[in-house]
Amino acid sequence: MTRTQQVQVAVAVIAAFGVIAAAVVSNWDKWFLSPSASSQKQTPVSQSSGAANSPNVANVQGNVSININPSKSQLDFPSFDESLEPLPGGRRNPEQGRKFNDFMLNQEDKTIYLSVYLTEEMIGDVTRGKDDYDRIVFTVQNNYDEFSTGGTEYLIHVSGKAPQGFEFNPKTGKLAGYFKVWGINGPRQGYMSVNLRPVKGE
Repeated sequence: MTRTQQVQVAVAVIAAFGVIAAAVVSNWDKWFLSPSASSQKQTPVSQSSGAANSPNVANVQGNVSININPSKSQLDFPSFDESLEPLPGGRRNPEQGRKFNDFMLNQEDKTIYLSVYLTEEMIGDVTRGKDDYDRIVFTVQNNYDEFSTGGTEYLIHVSGKAPQGFEFNPKTGKLAGYFKVWGINGPRQGYMSVNLRPVKGE
């Protein structure tokens, strides 16, 4: 073999190695990596659901990001749901009225929800009906054992013969409903006054 032929063979061998190397590089993932590492890259899929609690997720591949649009919850009003009558026995709390009054005096210009059981004296006040100014009036003492501690007078404004817009059961003393609090005044001779207007809870 002449020297020229030897050079031609060497060039051909080098070219062949170049082709093989290129093929190895381009197919490295398929030939040498594990199936989990060489699997096809997955594009993240973002899916939104308009339902509030039960998103509808389609059968998709890849990472799924679910964006839930929360529905409006029921309107949240400040509320007081307790008996104003001191509990009997060892659990008796003569200042249950103060707890209620303190709550109410912090609700000016707000709509609130009440579900309270009135004392016998308060029931008598309410069952007397409206005064000359179309108001139902009752008083809550701060301390049922010490009248000198003062209290708060509540004036529920009702008009005409329309439904009152709240619930009152003279047998159980339960007073319940939504009220707009406005016009807090006082104190006068130790008593505050709070004006209430029945409203719809919307």
